[in-house]
Amino acid sequence: MFQNSSLEVHIELKSDHAGHPYPGLEARVLSAVHQYGLGQRAILTSFDFAVLENVRRLDRSARVLFSVDHRTLDRAGGFKPAMRQVEMLPDVYVAVEHSLLKGNLQQFVLGCGTDRIGVWVVNGEADLTYWLTMNIRQITTDRVDLATKLRNLDL
Repeated sequence: MFQNSSLEVHIELKSDHAGHPYPGLEARVLSAVHQYGLGQRAILTSFDFAVLENVRRLDRSARVLFSVDHRTLDRAGGFKPAMRQVEMLPDVYVAVEHSLLKGNLQQFVLGCGTDRIGVWVVNGEADLTYWLTMNIRQITTDRVDLATKLRNLDL
């Protein structure tokens, strides 16, 4: 479906009910990405940093995104250890749950840069308006209609 498109495709690598990665999932997804010609348009995402490290072990050129929320930071041992992980994986994107990012935007920008930061899931008009005025890479929303309408306004 996306083979002849210029759209980025974000593919989330999920874990099982106990939070364990599915064995071999990274290799199977990478194989499908290459088989369907998604190449550098695909971004593989996970809340589990070890999964992203494994993706990069399998394909150094794979684009990866670390999804961050409060639980992710807790598992990493806090903000600073999580940012040390990010620093160890070149060119990793970081998407942060909107309430966490709003309260810590400067910290995340200093740790990652604006060209690597995204926010998720932003659906309300006020929140979308706010994030559209921020200098960040991406906004994840279920309200593409509203986000597109607001983006076309002169905010």
